[in-house]
Amino acid sequence: MTTLVSVANGGVGLVVPADWETTLDAAAGIPVAAMAPPTPTPFRTNVVVTVGDVPAAMTFREWQAGTDLLLKESLEQYQLLDLEHVTVAGLEAVRRLAHHVTDEGIAVTMQQWAVLVEGHGVTLTATVPTVDFPVLARAVDAIGRSLSVDEGWPQ
Repeated sequence: MTTLVSVANGGVGLVVPADWETTLDAAAGIPVAAMAPPTPTPFRTNVVVTVGDVPAAMTFREWQAGTDLLLKESLEQYQLLDLEHVTVAGLEAVRRLAHHVTDEGIAVTMQQWAVLVEGHGVTLTATVPTVDFPVLARAVDAIGRSLSVDEGWPQ
């Protein structure tokens, strides 16, 4: 059984395996990031939580439609595999499963959870080498489902 640890910062939290390397406030808008231990695969599985302002007039669905367009335009060989409407902290959210290729030519699978909180878009993105995804899919799903947003956040 993998030991899990809670990581929280800036009103968002998640649970990751204890042997993952975690970083708080890696950059502006990135309150939490975590990386799996190195493996022979040249790409390290990682989870990144980003927070950014969303215009007040923009609905959740408009924000996500823009996100879909941005991902398709900015990621090499991007292919959306699944889009599921879910909830995070009782709020409307999506879980997106997609494939793309890194700048180094490595095929990766991305699983993403996104929620709009008081004008802030909170997105957890887990990226895994596609070759490793069958082994890590359950762990990645558990991390994504653990995403929490503090009540009353942001201040």
